[in-house]
Amino acid sequence: MIGIIVTGHGHFATGLVNALELLAGATEALEAIDFEGSQSGEELGETILASAAKLDGGNGILVMTDLRGGTPFNISTQLSMSKCKNLEIVAGSNLPMLLEAYMSRDSVDNAAALAQQIAASGKEQIIYFEKTSDFAAGDDDDEIELD
Repeated sequence: MIGIIVTGHGHFATGLVNALELLAGATEALEAIDFEGSQSGEELGETILASAAKLDGGNGILVMTDLRGGTPFNISTQLSMSKCKNLEIVAGSNLPMLLEAYMSRDSVDNAAALAQQIAASGKEQIIYFEKTSDFAAGDDDDEIELD
């Protein structure tokens, strides 16, 4: 099984994992690592390494971060190129990406394939809801169809 680590600034990681648990129930082989303002990058790296060692089932670890270029992303990429080569990192993570990663991780061979899959689907999840002029006029007689 592919282990998943969610990390980011503040309570991004625990918030995202909490939302996942509301949708999917209790989770396994998944950890949230918050990067608090009082924490150093070195401390974050040690925490990520410890989690990766615990979660490694042989198919790699997917690390989902909040911001490309932020400390959680930078530390994760450094670790993936040195001490923990089985890490695959995705930045710009959101709840639909985490849900897909969690639900489909048993159907892919390795963390790299899962990272590519959720990066592509994450882009598709971002939309702008543009109101039409009919909708904006507030015509109460029109029903809004929900899928």
